[in-house]
Amino acid sequence: SGRPRGVPGELLALRELLRRMVERVAADREVATHDIKQLDAFLEWADVCHKVHKTPDGLRLETVPLVEGDMGLAGAIALSAAQFLASGDRRRLKVCGNSGCRWIFYDETKNRSRRWCDSNLCGNLFKVRRYRHRHRSTR
Repeated sequence: SGRPRGVPGELLALRELLRRMVERVAADREVATHDIKQLDAFLEWADVCHKVHKTPDGLRLETVPLVEGDMGLAGAIALSAAQFLASGDRRRLKVCGNSGCRWIFYDETKNRSRRWCDSNLCGNLFKVRRYRHRHRSTR
């Protein structure tokens, strides 16, 4: 199979689903209904319970997953993504402008103008390419 060694199929499927959903959101397009249904299926693994523990500093609330292992991890990731997609500022989700990178990032700039996952890496790479292209065409 083409699956990377040691990466469970459920986590790969979730990663592909979230990438697809975020790319649609970043392009200001509606999320597909079948993707929402697939995310709902992952949310079934997000069951948790809560316990209170006494500590020297007072009380501590602990969230305990009811589903163990990779499925529990996939459920927790799906829950976090679903909470953000339902209530976060979706306009701040971006895909890196470097076509060789395409990392997803959250744009925290005031005017939501960030284009690169990392301006020192992808931003500089793009700027160098653009500079070289301009100087090649002037020769």
